[in-house]
Amino acid sequence: MDHGNLILNSSRFPSNAPLVKLGNHYKKVSDFQKRIPSIPRILELDHLTITGDVNLGKNVTLRGTVIIVASNNDTIDIPPGSILENVHTHPLLLTNARLLLLELLGSWSIKRIR
Repeated sequence: MDHGNLILNSSRFPSNAPLVKLGNHYKKVSDFQKRIPSIPRILELDHLTITGDVNLGKNVTLRGTVIIVASNNDTIDIPPGSILENVHTHPLLLTNARLLLLELLGSWSIKRIR
C-alpha cells in the first residue's frame, strides 16, 4: 500500500493481479471479515472463486486456481495454515469417503446443517 493505493508485489508471477470472485456470502464487509479474518497469502494465486458458506483460517496460502463451492446447507472451514494449490471443490465432487479421508487428514472440515 502506497498513499492509499494498492501496489502489485514485484515478486508476483505471472505479473497480473489474480482474478477473485466471491459469492453472496461476502457482499458485506462484516460478512467478509467474519469468514476471512486474515487475508490469505496470494502471491502465486491466479484465480480464486468462493461460493457459499466458506471460512478461511489464519495463515492460509492460495496458489494457482482455487475454486471452493459450498452447497446451501454446508459450511466449509479451511483450517489455519492450510496450503491450497489448484483445488476445485464442489458439493457433487465431495463424496462421503473423500470427506472422511479429508477430515482424517485434517485438511477440511465440512458441516452439514439439517
